[in-house]
Amino acid sequence: MIYIKDDFLEQRLLDAILLDKREYQEVKTPGKSFWVKEPSSLLVDYMVNKISYIENRHIENILCFFRQAKEGQDDDWRIHNDTIIQGQQPEKALVLYISKEIKDKLNGTAFWSHKDIGDMYPGGSVDDFNNLLTEDANDVSKWDLKSVIGHKQNRLISYPCNYFHSKYPNEFKENREVLVMFYKTKKINGPYDIKQKTFKNFKSAAGKIIGNARIKNNTYERIKANRNEKQTGCGCESDSAST
Repeated sequence: MIYIKDDFLEQRLLDAILLDKREYQEVKTPGKSFWVKEPSSLLVDYMVNKISYIENRHIENILCFFRQAKEGQDDDWRIHNDTIIQGQQPEKALVLYISKEIKDKLNGTAFWSHKDIGDMYPGGSVDDFNNLLTEDANDVSKWDLKSVIGHKQNRLISYPCNYFHSKYPNEFKENREVLVMFYKTKKINGPYDIKQKTFKNFKSAAGKIIGNARIKNNTYERIKANRNEKQTGCGCESDSAST
C-alpha cells in the first residue's frame, strides 16, 4: 500500500533541517553516481519513531540518507525496485520531499509497470536484480508509466519496496532534495504500548533537533557579527583611510 502524509514535519523541525548546509558527497556505484549526505542520528530516531507511530508497528531502519539531484547531476531514469538494500530485504521505502516544489511542471516520484514483469518485482537472485538495473533501468521503451505522486515540500510518501519507481522527470534544472529511508518490521517481545512510547520518542527527538539547530545558527550569527566588527574596526571601511 502507498500512503501520503502532507506536512509530515512540524514547521520548526523542517526549518532546522533546512539550516543544514553541508555539501552533498558523490557516491559511485557500478554505472551510477549518487549525491548524498548522512542525516543525524536524532533525525533517524525521529523518523523511526514517527513511522512506527503512524503504522502502529515497530519498524527498523536499514538505510537512511539525504539525496540531491540537479542540473548535470543524477540525471538518468534508473527505474528500479528496492528489494535488496545493503544485503537486506526491506519491506517499505519512504521519500520525504525537503526542497520546495517546482510549480511549472509535473515532478515527483513515478511508479512504473515493466512490460514483461508488471508493477512489482517478483523476486529472484541477486544477479536477476542487478541485470534488471543494468539492462532495463534507463530504457523507458520497456516500461509503462502508471502514476506520479507530486513533489510537495514536507510531503512524505511510503510504498512497498518491490514497486518499480523512479524520480520524475529524470533531469532537474532546480535543486531537488529528499530524505530516503528503507525499513522493515522490528520484532518486540512482550506487551508494549506502541502509540504512547513512539509518540513520546519522536517528540523528544524533534525538540533536540530544533534546539541543536538553534544553537548552531546562533553560533554562526555571532561568528559572522564578530567578523564584521573586526573588518570595520581595522579601518578597511573608513573613508579617512584614503586621506
